[in-house]
Amino acid sequence: MACGLASALAVAAFVLVGRAAAPPHPRPEPRVSARVAAVVPLGTGDPAVTRVRVKVTFTGLKGRAGSLRWHLYNDVTELPMSEESTLGSPVLAWRTTDWKPTLTVPTPPVPWQLRVTAYGPDGRKLASGHSDFAFR
Repeated sequence: MACGLASALAVAAFVLVGRAAAPPHPRPEPRVSARVAAVVPLGTGDPAVTRVRVKVTFTGLKGRAGSLRWHLYNDVTELPMSEESTLGSPVLAWRTTDWKPTLTVPTPPVPWQLRVTAYGPDGRKLASGHSDFAFR
C-alpha cells in the first residue's frame, strides 16, 4: 500500500510540476534591419581630412550592437580609393535606434564619395548607402 501511495503521489507531483515547469514558448527574435539614411559632410578643419556624419537607423537590435563598414571611392571612375574601415556601434538601448557617428576621412585630391554599409551582430549585411554628392 505504501508503495502504491508513493507511486500515486509521484505521478501527481510529476503532473503538477510538469505543467508548471514546462518551458515557455521561445519568443522569435525581432526582425533585424537597418537603413543608411544620410552621409553628410561636416566640413574640414584641416585640408588633409574631412569629417563626415553618417545617420543609420537600426531596428531590432535592442541589447545588441551592429557595425558600419565604409570606404572611399572615386566619383568619376567609381573605383575604391581606400581600404574598408569598420566602426562598431555601442550596445543599442532601444528597439529602433538612430545612430549618428562622425567619421574622419582622409581627403583625396580628386572628387570622391563615401560608401557606408551597416551590418548586424552576426555579420549579415543589412543596408548600404553612399553620399549623394561628390566631395571635392
